Amino acid sequence: MHEKGRFKYILFDFDGTVTESAPGITRSVQNALRSVGIDEPDLKKLERFVGPPLSYSFHAFYGLSEDEVRHCIDVFHERYDSVGLFENALYPGVAKMLEELSGRGCYLAVASSKPQRFIDRLTEHFGIAEYFSLKVGAAAELMPSRDPKRTDKDEIIAGVMERIMQDRDVHDPESFRNMTAMVGDRMFDMEGAIHNGITPVGVSYGYGSREELITAGAVFVADSAGQLTEFFS
Repeated sequence: MHEKGRFKYILFDFDGTVTESAPGITRSVQNALRSVGIDEPDLKKLERFVGPPLSYSFHAFYGLSEDEVRHCIDVFHERYDSVGLFENALYPGVAKMLEELSGRGCYLAVASSKPQRFIDRLTEHFGIAEYFSLKVGAAAELMPSRDPKRTDKDEIIAGVMERIMQDRDVHDPESFRNMTAMVGDRMFDMEGAIHNGITPVGVSYGYGSREELITAGAVFVADSAGQLTEFFS
């Protein structure tokens, strides 16, 4: 159990947490893989691309070289930027949940590995931009590091936290961390939250399983946007 009304700052992943973005992402990934001679007919299998940076996923899941990864990212964006971006929908109840939490005075922020320009376009497109005091996406796709398991989610979360503390003139980092939660659908979100000392909260309606989220350290897993509203009440 947690103290009622404890969380004042709530960070949200985007793909798989706020929007059901798999159709546009998986079709664009399928097209990119085809350009390097890989035919993947099963779009469900490509849902693991939703969430982590593309560079990580192309490298980790298909063993592509750095040049191949760069090429696939370029081909991905040729389709995604114009078509795939809007093969997308808000999850049921998300808009109402964001409105309620924002109305209660919670500081809501997006902390996503999705490129910043897409976060800006989609929050405007779905009419939810007003609920977020801060929206942070990846500035650019990162190339694979020596450790193929590494992602940039921990750095993105750290950057969002730093900007919130500056914006709110916070001088007690420990108290701030105690009042802050990260909501996401994948292990990367949970691990990033723990790495930064904030509370990891999972959603089971996205692209990661309940088992994945709990194993990664989620203190609570919501099955709906309504359950998130209740948790943060």
